[in-house]
Amino acid sequence: MSLYNIKKIPLLSVLKIYSIIMAVFAVIISVAYVFMLKMSLEGFEISPSPVYFLTIGAVTFAIYLIVCIAAILLFVWLYNILASKIGGIEMELEAKE
Repeated sequence: MSLYNIKKIPLLSVLKIYSIIMAVFAVIISVAYVFMLKMSLEGFEISPSPVYFLTIGAVTFAIYLIVCIAAILLFVWLYNILASKIGGIEMELEAKE
């Protein structure tokens, strides 16, 4: 078994995978949010058009995705700075037989 140290995380590599995963979660959250909003308005006399709900869903999707991407950019940036100063995550790896 060999001990390895992760000194730097490549930003673009993490961003590609994380963005895809967060886009899936953003769709789920947006649909759930629009559904809850529609259900909460059912008892009232107002009945917004479907375009209203699509707009709310799209805005929710965009905001969630932007916040998640900003968070991962911040995390990777901080990790790379701290790893260069105090050392990165150590992993013990074993060759596959």
